[in-house]
Amino acid sequence: MKKTFLLPLCVTPVLLLSGCASKPDKPPKEQPLFVTNIKPDGSKMFSFSVAMRAEKQGRDGGGRGRESGGGGRGGRGGKGAPPERDGQDSQGRSDEDRIEKIYEALDLKLGETGYCREGYIEIDTYETETRFNILGECNDSATNEDKALFINDYGY
Repeated sequence: MKKTFLLPLCVTPVLLLSGCASKPDKPPKEQPLFVTNIKPDGSKMFSFSVAMRAEKQGRDGGGRGRESGGGGRGGRGGKGAPPERDGQDSQGRSDEDRIEKIYEALDLKLGETGYCREGYIEIDTYETETRFNILGECNDSATNEDKALFINDYGY
């Protein structure tokens, strides 16, 4: 009778310790890059870049144009056609879902910064081995405040 009582007491600490040690730490999430460039004529350009997962590396990306409609601050307006891609990542999300999340992150960044107050025109999108990139131009021109806030550190 005592043997059956002691067995759960011996097994419980082993199960608790193995459960804690089995999950490796996640690598830190790489932050999106948002680069602004105000041209001498007052046009406001930007580049938004997001790291892609390792399982998506090597995919061929193509540019696509999309003009923003009358959406909110920095919004694209209506949803355009997603890039023509297939496949899913290890968590079952499609490329279309991932790309849509990138556009949502861009809209959030434009809203937070107030960079494109009247929406934007998408000039190009492309993928490198490690990043998905969106190039755009704001529908509004730069004010004196914009020129003071968004200093051109990088030219493109």
